[in-house]
Amino acid sequence: MNKYSLEIKLSNLRLISNNNYINQNKYNLSDKILIIDTYYGLCNQILDIHLIINYCLKNNIKFSFRYASFRNPDLISYYNVNFNELFDESFLDDIDLYIDYKTLNLTPENTFNYDGKLLMHNMLKNDMRFLSTIKEMYIVLRGITLFLYEKIECPINIYSRIKPCNKILTIYKNINSKLIKEPYNFLHYRYESDFVNGHNINNIPKLDKLITTITFKKNNKIYLASTNIRQLLMYIDNSIFIFKDENELKELNYEERAFIDFMFGKHADEVYGHPRSSFSIILNSLKDTKNYY
Repeated sequence: MNKYSLEIKLSNLRLISNNNYINQNKYNLSDKILIIDTYYGLCNQILDIHLIINYCLKNNIKFSFRYASFRNPDLISYYNVNFNELFDESFLDDIDLYIDYKTLNLTPENTFNYDGKLLMHNMLKNDMRFLSTIKEMYIVLRGITLFLYEKIECPINIYSRIKPCNKILTIYKNINSKLIKEPYNFLHYRYESDFVNGHNINNIPKLDKLITTITFKKNNKIYLASTNIRQLLMYIDNSIFIFKDENELKELNYEERAFIDFMFGKHADEVYGHPRSSFSIILNSLKDTKNYY
């Protein structure tokens, strides 16, 4: 099982406050700037953003975003790209503690964990107070979600504000204009080996069986978010589905294609997905539903 997976404690996206933890960790880091490298799949990265911004606002800590993650062809390893190659940074502009990374001058000498190789839970030995012992001005944090999930209060809904970068948003709008003519539902069908093996799942239903067991409130067409879609639909009635042409998106990274699907999910009437998928969980949270198969 992938140790960074969110299979535990992801039954919903409400982040439960641990007041003792919070009260013991109000320390002064006014002379530090946290440099965030978001990590793992798209929606884990969205959770990283949501969690760290709430944490920094709670504790009056300045922060910046440096890198996002793209997936390698093996689907289980990742490499860094500039944060703005995946996310639109404009939603950060009205947050006083945010500092544009381009204005900073990081070096190995003034930055703790400069290369970002240490994941946050290893670097801080599971105690946020360790931050106050670091002498460098800049502190790189990678892998926020596993460390902070359910440890902090998140009164500000950040993930609802997050948008893809202009490149991805433009592609989404072009696809949307071709595919969407009326309200639609959304099904996130996650069956790929990285997901199944990473979560030790052995009972993913076949798509043709699944669509007979889920019931949407409205009889709309269903946007299908998945991979190898034409093969999946080879022996199924295609008329009930809407889906993008994967051949037109071969040049995009897996996370870029995921963001396009995420935008379709965000604007769907209703969504269904798998309960161990952060992608499905966030979309259900945005809809205030718990629609899982």
